[in-house]
Amino acid sequence: MAEYGKVDRHCYDDKGRRQFAKSTGCSKKTEAVRYCMELYKQGLLIPARKVPTFAEFTEGFWDEGVSRYLKWRELHDPLTKGTIAIHRNNFKLYISGYFGKYRLDEIEP
Repeated sequence: MAEYGKVDRHCYDDKGRRQFAKSTGCSKKTEAVRYCMELYKQGLLIPARKVPTFAEFTEGFWDEGVSRYLKWRELHDPLTKGTIAIHRNNFKLYISGYFGKYRLDEIEP
C-alpha cells in the first residue's frame, strides 16, 4: 500500500497484477524515470503478453496433415476418419467456442 505523498513506481498489467522489476540500465533515478516515461509514450513500458489464446494454441489440432497429435496417433493407435470428424465437431461446438477467447494462463480448473 502506497503511503500518502509517495508515488507508486510499479507497473501493472491489464488484470491489475504487478509486473516483475526490470533494470533500465541507468545509474541515476532521474535518467531512469525519463527512460521509463519515453517507453510509456511509445507504448513499450509493459511488453506484450506472450501467452497465446486457447484458439491460437489449438489451431489445427484436429486437422489431418497438420496436427502432430494425429500424426503420432497414426503411428501408434490410428483413429478412423469418422472418429476424427466427431472429435473435431465436438471440439468446435463445446470447447473451442467457450474457451477460444481466453489466454491459456487465464484458464483455471
